[in-house]
Amino acid sequence: MREAIATGLDVQAMVRKTDERPEALVAKGAGVVVGDLFDIKSVRSALEGVEAAYFVYPVGSEPHRRGRKFCAGCEGSRVSQARPSHNTSFSPR
Repeated sequence: MREAIATGLDVQAMVRKTDERPEALVAKGAGVVVGDLFDIKSVRSALEGVEAAYFVYPVGSEPHRRGRKFCAGCEGSRVSQARPSHNTSFSPR
């Protein structure tokens, strides 16, 4: 994320709740939107105007299931590129 911000890209993070972690992202120059990966409308709302998205999720808390929800939220949006991080593999459905 630091590299993307440093190159001048607009970076927005979707977070589950507001606490000190999202505040740290804002301090680094990212935009933050609160959302829920299990609420497709929430994901689609967070992706409005977004052209590329990365799914970054901690290991051990159903990353594949949540990744599928992320991909489902990307469907029908302007996102032309959606990628998981950390070599996580999953199919959009």
